[in-house]
Amino acid sequence: MIQPQSHKPDPAKASFKLIVYFKNGQSRKFYNYHSVWNSDLKKPVKNELVGLRKLERLVETKYFDQYDTALIYHIAGKLIRKYVYNKQIVCTPTFPVWENDQVKLKLGTEQKPELW
Repeated sequence: MIQPQSHKPDPAKASFKLIVYFKNGQSRKFYNYHSVWNSDLKKPVKNELVGLRKLERLVETKYFDQYDTALIYHIAGKLIRKYVYNKQIVCTPTFPVWENDQVKLKLGTEQKPELW
């Protein structure tokens, strides 16, 4: 018999964590567990690049103009992206690498994009 899945997030299995601080004083946490089907290996593989892009789109589209600050952390605890009032002010470069049948992101050094 198949057990029903609990819908509570498991931070230990997440690749990324997004924390959004809204203008109304509330905050929410989102965890990303993204995997994709690999037809060569015939199994699902973890793809951190796709997972990061989904969290970025969530901040840049769905919650655009609704938050004060949004922070995206890598599983290692390093800050990857920081958005303040709809502008990205911290950007850590990421480099996709195929490793152990998974797409992992190697992290560069933190950079601050020029604000226009």
